[in-house]
Amino acid sequence: MLHAECQCVCSHADVPRASVPVRHRIEAVVAFSDDFVACLQDNQRFRYNKVMLALNMSAALTAKKTKEFRSPPQEQINMLLNFKGEKQEGPCPEFIREQLLDFHEDLMRHCGIELDDDGTIDGDNDFTIRGRLMLLVKKVSALKKKIGNPPKEKDRRPCTLQQLISDTMVRWAQESVIEDPDLVRAMFVLLHRQYDGIGGQVRALPKTYTINSVSVEDTVNLLAALGQIRSLLSVRMGKEEEKLMIRGLG
Repeated sequence: MLHAECQCVCSHADVPRASVPVRHRIEAVVAFSDDFVACLQDNQRFRYNKVMLALNMSAALTAKKTKEFRSPPQEQINMLLNFKGEKQEGPCPEFIREQLLDFHEDLMRHCGIELDDDGTIDGDNDFTIRGRLMLLVKKVSALKKKIGNPPKEKDRRPCTLQQLISDTMVRWAQESVIEDPDLVRAMFVLLHRQYDGIGGQVRALPKTYTINSVSVEDTVNLLAALGQIRSLLSVRMGKEEEKLMIRGLG
């Protein structure tokens, strides 16, 4: 049951399949990135054409204005996204900055990260094990302060699935002595994952791949090669099978 809850609620590096919320977040990031990069490219094209059509611009100023477009793609994206403050200058226009910052805030809140009034992460940006543990303690302490005088047990109803899971895990730990180490580990892993939304997102992104119209043929060939490899795993391979395996792996 706990493993099923882990699959439904959150994600972890040890879980072979990403949970539904993590998949939705990954899909949202991919969809936003597609539109956002297209918007950046359109704006770049507009600014490039504007520089090329300018007649009264000196050679030095033209070189300065076109430095962005003559740089490698990685340097271009670094220059475009190199803004942290609202007043920091850069080639990226204000309306494109707002799109990225708004999506970032929405994603952080969806992952359970509390943001300050200025849109920054509440507290120090310490994502080490110690820092995350301290953040978890702060969240629990803040939750107790908000509750104040708790209602009676029979009248108390969890309003979210996250609260239900947290309350259940804590109640199990308080009511009885659990001798099974695997059950104890599963309980506290599930409890920790309630507050590890951004960690699950960070671990899932490097393992994500996208398929579009350009990569359909490559994906079909990959699936065919994997199918051949899978069919050979249940038998002992000979020399011909080894060659087929090597050729399938490319």
